[in-house]
Amino acid sequence: MQVLTCIFNCHDDRNDFGFLLTSILSKHAWLYLPRFDPFMKMNLCSRLSLLRTIALTSLIPSIGLAQSNEAPPPLPHPLTLDVALAYAVEHNPTLRRVKDQIQEQEGVVVETRARNIPNVRFSGNYTTQQHTLIDQLFGLSVGQPNAWQVDLVARQTVYSGGSIRSAIASEKDQLAAAKLAVSSTLNDTLLNVRENFYAVLLSREQIQVEEEALRVLEAELANAKSRRSAGTGSEFDRLRAEVSVANVRPALIRARNHYRISQEQLRQSLGAPATGSVGSEIEADGSLIVPLISPSLEDVVAASRLRRPELLRQDKTIQAAESRIDVARGDYYPSLSVFGGYRWEKSNFTGNRLEGWNTGVQADWAIFDGRATAGKVQQARARLQQAKHTKEEISLSIDVQVRQAYSGLTEASELLQASEKVVEQARESLRLSQSRYGAGSATQLDVLQAQSALTEARTNLAQAQHDYAVAVARLRRAMGETEITP
Repeated sequence: MQVLTCIFNCHDDRNDFGFLLTSILSKHAWLYLPRFDPFMKMNLCSRLSLLRTIALTSLIPSIGLAQSNEAPPPLPHPLTLDVALAYAVEHNPTLRRVKDQIQEQEGVVVETRARNIPNVRFSGNYTTQQHTLIDQLFGLSVGQPNAWQVDLVARQTVYSGGSIRSAIASEKDQLAAAKLAVSSTLNDTLLNVRENFYAVLLSREQIQVEEEALRVLEAELANAKSRRSAGTGSEFDRLRAEVSVANVRPALIRARNHYRISQEQLRQSLGAPATGSVGSEIEADGSLIVPLISPSLEDVVAASRLRRPELLRQDKTIQAAESRIDVARGDYYPSLSVFGGYRWEKSNFTGNRLEGWNTGVQADWAIFDGRATAGKVQQARARLQQAKHTKEEISLSIDVQVRQAYSGLTEASELLQASEKVVEQARESLRLSQSRYGAGSATQLDVLQAQSALTEARTNLAQAQHDYAVAVARLRRAMGETEITP
């Protein structure tokens, strides 16, 4: 990006600089300005200020600002897992922040690449001095009370020892690493959404379990009261039924509170605005039952080493560190650039206006810099070794994560199979106890115990289904899968 810079001071006595600036800009069709006089000073300054404002405004990414200020839309009703994942991808603030880091790194690439293309600079100055500062030589004044100079210079680096090329390659690798960081954050976000979504479903299932238990116990309490009124039941049976009903109410209250809290946690992971009362507006539509999978540990470990964005990102970081060594080595070599330009100035001796072009070659070579370059190279090599060691740490950590996720899946699968059998047995036990109690061959205690066992079995089954669904999601995260599917 070319930078246009104009530095000058408006003066009250002379208008030569204003006339020169007017002629230069008019000659190159940049801006039309009338002849500069004392009454036009403020007009010129205002115009230059306007140009500067327009230039700065053009650099502002208005689209990005509009997106950052845009409020997230309300959650759809009902909210399925697929819709929740898609919503989080667009509106989760953590994920949006990491995406903005890509824009930042792209700007670094543009800045670095600018060193490899021609740069054009426009500069000007105007000075005035007291007459006592003007020397006399053989009765002639040496110098002018007013002086100005304007330069338009283009410069291109021809050779830099490969440092510019290596710097561009390094920043491109850093850009690729930033994009892989988005993939890593995306995986974490999707896992968090899945866990919170399943937590909402679990809390809702627990409410249904406790409500059903309460209905059965309330029906038993009504029967106990009827039998007591008819003289066929005892006061002890009525009191025991009332205690059973009272004991199940706190569990229902806690389940409803967990449901409200889980909804708020899901809303936070989605990046959705909180409106209305606590735990409102989210109608999760889904099931805790997910397809069973049985991958081998070897396949899971192999997939994680190929897919995990953390490892791929560190590979790019290592490549960037290798390029940085070449950047540091570039200071061992000379740098060569060519330049050309055009100058307008007022002569210090005659006061005449002079103008003309100039061109040249500039070389710069630090023959001895006190081993500063050697120190830079040593630092770059040390950073490369640190990046390699970091990859080893990440690889070991990923292996542990994969094995933990695989072990958790195995545990959840075994618990799920065991819980499914217990629920069927508990339902049959309750049915038999109720039938026997109606026939007079069982006690009220048998019915209450059977209902308590069924409630516990259904709670365990819901928890096992939730744990298995979460275990599958965590295994996918450990393997580095990014597809947005339930």
